[in-house]
This record gives sequence, structure tokens and C-alpha cells, in this order.
Amino acid sequence: MAVAVSAGQQALEGGDLGWRTVEQLPSLFVEVAPRLQPGQVSEPIRSPSGFHLVKLLEVRNAPAAVDTPVAAVPAADQVYHLRHILLKAGAADSDTATQQRAQQLYDRLQRGENFAALARAQSEDTLSAAAGGDLGWISPARLPPEFQPELSRLKPGEFSRPVKTSYGWHIVQLVEPPKKDTEEDRRVRIREALFKRRIEEEWNTWLRRLRDEAYVEIRLPKTTTGR
Repeated sequence: MAVAVSAGQQALEGGDLGWRTVEQLPSLFVEVAPRLQPGQVSEPIRSPSGFHLVKLLEVRNAPAAVDTPVAAVPAADQVYHLRHILLKAGAADSDTATQQRAQQLYDRLQRGENFAALARAQSEDTLSAAAGGDLGWISPARLPPEFQPELSRLKPGEFSRPVKTSYGWHIVQLVEPPKKDTEEDRRVRIREALFKRRIEEEWNTWLRRLRDEAYVEIRLPKTTTGR
């Protein structure tokens, strides 16, 4: 139904917003999502950009990779400064084709291309792509479990081979050495998350207003008879 009728940016993905922490949710969803059970759909929610229906798919706590050795799981009290490149399988691309594109980007990185520049040009995570794929300092608990073995192997400046998650195919770069998570760091991340949430809401409102005010005139070429 989302593909058929939604005016949201994720319509072609079935309206999927991916995994988000409470801090990453749009503010109008914060009160609604925690009250839903997996599989439930909310009542219509009104916002400046229109009306929304929210469906809760799954809930999870801090992820831990299944069948991952204990030594490969990053320390829970550390945070990691990461960049990533994300490629999604679209309507015209199979998962295999998307994996091949990710491998081609990995090969380019191996030849010395700049990770941030390649992320800006190729990553389909629009929010981080504008910042060169930068995810900032992030706790392993907020990452897909498939990332965790890679984090334990990477040294600063190194990047992973393509990794598949529920979002698509990623290449992850460790920017700086991990550091201990502090209360001040958590406060900074919360402020950044709130700022990004506000920016996203304002962006969606502006796009909706732009679509509503757009005027398109279609002029058909005249025939040889002048009609």
C-alpha cells in the first residue's frame, strides 16, 4: 500500500524507515511507536506535511551477532567513529547486482580512492552521504549486528569488505580509534540526534510545500496542419 499511495520519500521501499532508536524517530512518532505492538498500525497522525500511518515491524534491544565469537563483539562501553557507503537493491537491481556494485566500489577504494568522496557520490544513505558517509561516534548497540565482527577487525583508516544487512550492502570505514563512552559524549549524541530529527522534519515539510506549489505546463507540438 505504501508503494501505491504514499507520498513519503521511502514509498518505493514500502515505506520502510529502517531500524531507528527513539532519539532518531521523527518527533510526531515518539509518542506513538512505543505504544504499538509488532504488526500494529497507528491511527492517522497529522503533521504539517500531511497525515501519517505508522506500522511497527519489530523491536530489539542492543543487538548481538548470532554465531559471532565473544572476542569479535566490540566492547559495549566503547564508541566508534565510522563512515559508511550504502547501496540498496532497487526495483531494477537484484541483490546480486547490488552486491557486485558494492564490490566495484570496494575495489576502487583498494586502489586508493577517497572514502568520503566516494560516499558523497555513490552512497544511497542520503543523510550521511552529504557528510561523506560520516556516522559520527556511535555505539555498537545502535549498529546492525553484521557490523560488529568488522569493527573488531578494523584499524583506523581501514574499511571493510561489502557487508549485507537488512538495509542493503555496506562498506564501513573506521575513522578513529574507539574510545570509552562518557556521559558528555552521550549528551552530545543526543543533541546531534535531536538536531538531525528537526532538520529531517523541516526538509520533508519543505518538499511537501514545494510539490503542492509546483505548476507544470505541458505544451504539445503543433501538427503540420497547424492543429
